[in-house]
Amino acid sequence: MLDPVRKAAMKKAIHGESRMRATKKATPADGRRTSGRQTIEVPGPRNPKSLSDLMKGRDQRYKTALKLMQRGGDVAKAHALLAAAADDGDAFSIYALGTWRLHGFFLKKNLREAARLLRLAADADVAYACFDLAICYEQGEGVKKNLSHAAKYYLRAFLLGDEESAASVERIFCWYGSELNLRAISKEFVRATRLS
Repeated sequence: MLDPVRKAAMKKAIHGESRMRATKKATPADGRRTSGRQTIEVPGPRNPKSLSDLMKGRDQRYKTALKLMQRGGDVAKAHALLAAAADDGDAFSIYALGTWRLHGFFLKKNLREAARLLRLAADADVAYACFDLAICYEQGEGVKKNLSHAAKYYLRAFLLGDEESAASVERIFCWYGSELNLRAISKEFVRATRLS
């Protein structure tokens, strides 16, 4: 059981590091922290040379849906494009649909389905999906609370290039280090070396 001071510090840290970059229209009512980048940002490197470099290798339907949403366009059309691309295995489309389900953006909120979609995208090495899935595991939303899984996915997000995840990795290891399954988490380093 956490003492009140530690619990207050944890709550402040969790909510204080929100990275929601969506418009007010797309901000979740519950104020839950998230990477939130799929709503108006394209997941990718921090300082891309150009938007065209960032979009290389992305499914055209994902690109079109992203442009539609950035311009406040037709949500039904964007959803149809993302769903078609997701059915064909596009990880970024799966991630976008997962976050829509997670926050109730444009679709009915369903935490269990959101976690399933985020896991699919995370297993396809989408760093932001790893981060959002880690939050789900840490808070027990849509999945059973599991701090070792949370640490694993925070670490995977960091190893995939999401530098902002480093703070979450540090926080979870400092606060819960003795409760974590380090053997399972250490496998992420081996996985990362296979990717490079």
